[in-house]
Amino acid sequence: MTGSDSRAGRWGHAAVWLPGLAVAIGAAVATAHGLFEVAVAARVPVAGGSTR
Repeated sequence: MTGSDSRAGRWGHAAVWLPGLAVAIGAAVATAHGLFEVAVAARVPVAGGSTR
């Protein structure tokens, strides 16, 4: 395998992993946001809130 083949392989690998990583991060953010909304709807106290 030559140097150009190795670089093409890396770009192909990145072309698969980067969109997958973006989807995974988006899913994590959406999940956290959904859990927060459920907690708000259930009137669960937010951490760090005042105790008064």
